[in-house]
Amino acid sequence: MRKRLKAPVAGGPKYRRDPRPGKLTAFHEALQLALKVDGHRPKRERRAAHALYAEIKAAGYAGGYTRVTDFVRAWRQGAGQAGSTTAFVPLAFELGEAFQFDWSEEGLVVGGIYYRMQVVLPPQLAEGLGGAAHGPSQRVRRGTAYRPSPKSIPASPS
Repeated sequence: MRKRLKAPVAGGPKYRRDPRPGKLTAFHEALQLALKVDGHRPKRERRAAHALYAEIKAAGYAGGYTRVTDFVRAWRQGAGQAGSTTAFVPLAFELGEAFQFDWSEEGLVVGGIYYRMQVVLPPQLAEGLGGAAHGPSQRVRRGTAYRPSPKSIPASPS
């Protein structure tokens, strides 16, 4: 016993508790399924932790909201986001291969039917028209298009 007391302790004593099922354990599968389904939806249509909490509460969950948010946060940082990492890919174009353009959505009534159309103009043309090419209340957005030069298009075998 003296040897162990005098020996240096690596990392200090650790308390180990046996894992016990909590109130949320029964709802892990339902939450994981809901989070996987939400992972395929657009970001604005995904359910927040509060909505997931309301769903499992209606199914009989008697625990607190904080446990649900801890589970959702851990899932999103862990296995849930493994395949959806983003990366920055720098784009390099030859001179004349890429250009910018302005576009906006406009409403148009033709024959009593309302159509929603997208207007695209190169910035040189839009600037030459003094901004009159777009509707007065429309928000103009800028995009980038890629136009391959003839030398970068591989010749098709004939």
